[in-house]
Amino acid sequence: MRITFTKICLLLFIAVTFTEAGVAKGKLLFDKKLRAGCEISAGEMSRKHTQKEWKILYKKNLLSAEISRICPDVKPIKKKKQLKNLYQLFRTFAKDSKNIPSE
Repeated sequence: MRITFTKICLLLFIAVTFTEAGVAKGKLLFDKKLRAGCEISAGEMSRKHTQKEWKILYKKNLLSAEISRICPDVKPIKKKKQLKNLYQLFRTFAKDSKNIPSE
């Protein structure tokens, strides 16, 4: 089967759209569940680690524990989908990322 340039571009567009959706959902989730008890912004939280460090925390299922360590007054996040969206947010705006969050 021959893959055309158009199909490749479409697949990349879909992948980027899903990632951006995860970041947007992560921001909404942060504002709803973490912001009040955390006293720092999503951008400040993201800059606590590098992209690699956030990835390791997520892959080893330690993201919820790290959120609780940084923000001890918030209720732990346990749902995998929510953790995935928060991970995408934190990794996108990590301290070694060139992305700048709009606060």
